[in-house]
Amino acid sequence: MDTTQKYQPKSLRVIFLILSLTAISDITLKGQILLSPHITSTGNVIPLIQPKTASDIYNMPFFKNSDYLRLHCRDSILANSFFEGACLDDFDFTSTILNDRRFSQWVNNPHPFYLEELEVSYNDRWNQVDPVTWTYSSINRIKDQEYSNYQTWKADEKRRLKKITRWYNETKPNIEIEYFYNPHGVLERITTTHYDINDQQPRQSHQVWFFDEKRRTRMIISYDGNYRKIAEQDLNLYTKLIETGIRTGIHERISIDSIDIQSLIIYNNGTNGPEQVNYYAKYARTADAPVFVSDSLNYDSQGRISRYVSGKHSYQFRPYWVELIYEYEPQSSRLKQVVFHRHNEREYESKIDNRTVQYFTYDSKGRINSVIEQQFHLERKYNEGKYNEPDEQLLGQNKYDFIYKR
Repeated sequence: MDTTQKYQPKSLRVIFLILSLTAISDITLKGQILLSPHITSTGNVIPLIQPKTASDIYNMPFFKNSDYLRLHCRDSILANSFFEGACLDDFDFTSTILNDRRFSQWVNNPHPFYLEELEVSYNDRWNQVDPVTWTYSSINRIKDQEYSNYQTWKADEKRRLKKITRWYNETKPNIEIEYFYNPHGVLERITTTHYDINDQQPRQSHQVWFFDEKRRTRMIISYDGNYRKIAEQDLNLYTKLIETGIRTGIHERISIDSIDIQSLIIYNNGTNGPEQVNYYAKYARTADAPVFVSDSLNYDSQGRISRYVSGKHSYQFRPYWVELIYEYEPQSSRLKQVVFHRHNEREYESKIDNRTVQYFTYDSKGRINSVIEQQFHLERKYNEGKYNEPDEQLLGQNKYDFIYKR
């Protein structure tokens, strides 16, 4: 990707300041991606509810990045000057300024490579023992201390990830993660067991997927304790409690029938796809308080995504909410532009509206070949009972040119 950047030094400093402030205040936002409108190379917008590779990682092996690209890139590979290459099917043309989509930030991410307890990476520390077993080992030195990391990864007969064990030593496990699939081959449960080195009672936690009659994800529940079947009436009650908390702003912890619930994600699906995702967590990252978050999508008369809103109903933990508006070319129905707004809802304080606009152009094969991105800044200051109305400032413009391997 050839990138041309045109910034004036003063504007550049302003942008860095805004992004730095965003990084500080946006910890909870970036840690809780619930829904992501994914822009494809042909200008379509697809609603994603979890990382796109989540359904593919269970096909072993996938440990080396070169193997991953070779196995998973079916068609073109996006060529650019920054990376070695990227699978076109997985590449998102939405700017990272609009919504950071790194897999580790998804609240419902099942990818084991992003589990902090495992601390693994794509490198040469893997060894294949037999057709369904791999081992990982590494030794890190911090000052005068040496820390070892030994793991065993096993697949089932269908080459899907079955169990990961991280060891204290050759015989004593530290963490054990088991993967369970439904009759349709879809991941439906992850059970994690933490063992004590002194042989105390092990602790379990579970992440369980529930699906509707169309096999769409309906709910994800994470809870601590022994695994148990959750009744349909409880699922309906969880849904009602979260919707009530979001609607009323009365945020109380959810506890039913002694289940120690850590988080709940509920998907409201419509004709065209997910329309609203509601999220509950027992604790905020920065406070001993429950979290209620809601993201939503709107569709136009042709079933295309027209609007995305993130975080509007969680004002206690997000001082602002974000909105994306999608506009399409009348004849081709390809994406024409995306307008991004970041709104500050705090009353009687300065209201900041950071706006970014992306314009798309296409090559002769109907693929995106360039994106022009403009960043604007508007701050309304509150003084003597009212807000002023300043002019919007253009902070800078980027142009991204995309080159395809085929």
